[in-house]
Amino acid sequence: MDPILTIYGRKDCRLRCPAVVRRAIRKGVPYKYVDLDEHPEDAQQLRKRLNGEAELPICTYGDDLWTGVNFDKIDAISTADSRLKTAS
Repeated sequence: MDPILTIYGRKDCRLRCPAVVRRAIRKGVPYKYVDLDEHPEDAQQLRKRLNGEAELPICTYGDDLWTGVNFDKIDAISTADSRLKTAS
């Protein structure tokens, strides 16, 4: 199974989380959005993986994990996966 970009956010993340989602859409990167307010078990697992320190959004792609807005990571996914159509 191919990895998918998973974007974790919260309802009060009104600027950065939507910006990452928009970038994934613009670059044609398939993604899943998980609201951590609705999935506290995911929040707990992420806290453990990140040693309790993180900023939203939190993103995973395969084994890769990062926090905050990192458009370069999304662009790299788009560029590396030849099956995706990238927007100019």
